[in-house]
Amino acid sequence: MSINKIYIIDDNFMHRNSIKKAVVRVLDDINLKPEIEEIDNIAPFFQNISSDSILDTDLFFLDIDLNTYFSGIDIAVQLREYNTRCFIVFITSHKEKALEAIHRGCIPFGYITKDDFQVANIDLQVGDIIKKANTTIQAQFDDTLFIQNGAEVRSFMFSSILYFETVPNNRYSTMLWTIEGQDLLNGSISKFKDHFTENTDFCTIFKSFVINIKNIKKLSLIDNEITFLNNHTLYMGRKPLLKLKKYIQDYGEVL
Repeated sequence: MSINKIYIIDDNFMHRNSIKKAVVRVLDDINLKPEIEEIDNIAPFFQNISSDSILDTDLFFLDIDLNTYFSGIDIAVQLREYNTRCFIVFITSHKEKALEAIHRGCIPFGYITKDDFQVANIDLQVGDIIKKANTTIQAQFDDTLFIQNGAEVRSFMFSSILYFETVPNNRYSTMLWTIEGQDLLNGSISKFKDHFTENTDFCTIFKSFVINIKNIKKLSLIDNEITFLNNHTLYMGRKPLLKLKKYIQDYGEVL
């Protein structure tokens, strides 16, 4: 997962254009392709901020000094009311001006100083911000599975997943077992197998199961069951267990 969208919010055309050109150059260099949106009509944007319009992976370059009845800090506070994880970067002549944002509970991810809007200087600042934001996103989200479940998006840490299994007599639902408990999800198990085509920690060779081998404590060919790290057990039968044991030998640690 990487940056989804980059917003550039500045009522000064020259500054906004300089930031955009720097963003485009940096994205080309590091081969990222998020959507870029320039906001010049700021009042409607401010009025339409909502939880549906902001993602955790959105990055905002936001000028503090706007020629409007509200400031960039007001926008930042509004963004934070609806999303606590998006990336807010202030464009400012003086970092001291951002103290108000901190006092209002909106700590920025970084700053772009516009005292000297030279190309090399702006490229360096923008590049550092984008690379740091993308690295942060990867660290936060690469161990997270996001699932559209009806009208909501559910998230589960890979490290907490034990296994998925088909629901008997209901091929359009799948049961997810985690260290914390169980969740009934919409969709056949093949839908969830697609999430793990390149992740060998999850064994997808079975018709009715997807198993996280990292969370297995023990395989018992005597009892024909798997014991997971939280002591939850799953009965599978001898032949499937032998296949799973071979898979673990090929891709994981021998139990």
